[in-house]
Amino acid sequence: MGLLGLVGAIVGWKYRDRIFLGSPTAIEIDEQFDSLTERDIFDFVTRNPGTNIASIAENLEVSQSTVQNHLRNLTADGYLDTQSLQGSNRYFVAGEDGQYDRSVAAAFANEELRELISTLHQHGPLSGSKLSGITEKDQLTILRQLDELEERGIINRVRDGDQTKNELTINLPAKN
Repeated sequence: MGLLGLVGAIVGWKYRDRIFLGSPTAIEIDEQFDSLTERDIFDFVTRNPGTNIASIAENLEVSQSTVQNHLRNLTADGYLDTQSLQGSNRYFVAGEDGQYDRSVAAAFANEELRELISTLHQHGPLSGSKLSGITEKDQLTILRQLDELEERGIINRVRDGDQTKNELTINLPAKN
């Protein structure tokens, strides 16, 4: 097998799900997207709303500059929307998510915020000091993270006697 055949076999293996499972053909992909990499980036954003350039590059094993160029094209062509959240640009499929949903998706993309949301989901409304104890983080860090979750509309702070409890405002699947 020559070099061209070997390259074809490698590319065919990488994109076998598109070729053998009836997904769009290479011709259809070329008509909709400029390249297979661009299609992979679009697919990744579809599966991971609120993702950022670094995450896309790492998961798809593509340079950040390549990802950035494709994201610029996908945004200009109307396939993706971008929003600055948590200090970086986050990407979403155009027209699929409202502002609130994007904010929630971005919160779940942040490991620390996701841990707080999960803890509140598991234990119900908790004070900042109890959250600090459960997560083993200092109270100032917890307070900053709770402020961010409240700003996003993910929690409400409710007075309960001499304590302020933090409760989720979003519906999550039932606890296992």
